[in-house]
Amino acid sequence: VLVKSKWLVCSYGALSNNYPESMSSCTVDAVFAPRVYQAPQWLAQYVGFSQLRVLPVQFHAVVLAVFASLVAPFGGFFASAIKRAYDIKDFDALIPGHGGIMDRMDCQFIMIMFTGVYYHTFIQQGKECCPCQPFINRSIRW
Repeated sequence: VLVKSKWLVCSYGALSNNYPESMSSCTVDAVFAPRVYQAPQWLAQYVGFSQLRVLPVQFHAVVLAVFASLVAPFGGFFASAIKRAYDIKDFDALIPGHGGIMDRMDCQFIMIMFTGVYYHTFIQQGKECCPCQPFINRSIRW
């Protein structure tokens, strides 16, 4: 639904040059352009279709969701381990404002780091391809 809005899918440079005119002529970033993927024959017979039309951003969203579900909660466990090792109730004395409710947000630090690294490695356009990009392209094609 949000992909249909030009404000969200056009590149920053395309919209900032001359706003009203650029909305009709901006090119959609490649991560928001639909792609058709071929399913292997063995999978196609089970699911009932051989082609899947998906936006690459949907694959990236799945990766971020899996990381947020499986790995990011360990940020809280890590913070709890530090507090127990140093016999600290919460981090309010070390990091001002980081007590109580903020102790529940420790997993966000891991998620922020992962999202930044993932974006700069796999999503950001306009630079040379990262060394692992061919592997990712092969694995996404099924």
